[in-house]
Amino acid sequence: KFWQLGLAMLVGVGATAATAQTTIYGIDFRYDNFYKSDTGDFVGNWQSPATNSDALYALDLDAAGTTMWAIENSALSYGTLDLVTGVYTPLGTVAGITGATGITCDVNDNWYLCEYNGTTTNSELYYGDVTTGTFSWVGTIASGDIMIDISIDSQGNLYAHSISTDALWSVNTTTGVGTMVGATGYNANYAQGMDFDWNGNTLYAPIYTGG
Repeated sequence: KFWQLGLAMLVGVGATAATAQTTIYGIDFRYDNFYKSDTGDFVGNWQSPATNSDALYALDLDAAGTTMWAIENSALSYGTLDLVTGVYTPLGTVAGITGATGITCDVNDNWYLCEYNGTTTNSELYYGDVTTGTFSWVGTIASGDIMIDISIDSQGNLYAHSISTDALWSVNTTTGVGTMVGATGYNANYAQGMDFDWNGNTLYAPIYTGG
């Protein structure tokens, strides 16, 4: 149970055969801190470079693993997050969405965005470019279900984490339709995060189970 750390965790792509571990970046919304660790000891030894109080529910590194992009859930601004200081720099506004619970980038720098629409109570998939804030609707992942984050592996397989069914879902990137893979076994609440380490395609997810 990762109840305190990394509620919006990012996994970088900088692992080497010698270290066999990858850098992790995350935001803890309980204490508004930006964290850095690695897949070798990500349950401990977290370094907190700076405080960040922005509601950055959707964030991911680009394909090169050098720039972290984020969407702020309240104002729907898009921008970059400094990997050293944790400072968020807004660059514009994403139009046509009501909220952003997750974004993910594939190996070719194609971006996907997950939105939970509180009015329709549907989770929607969008495709576009976070560097310009331009996204187009793909389809409904699930009706009446809150997909709290998405991540894509190095083969282009997209997955979503539902906090309604507490399950991992696969998502069709062409139609947006989601299919339940199976239960996580954890009663997840509030903002969550997950990301693939493309070195081996391991999916990491901190899960907050508190009330």
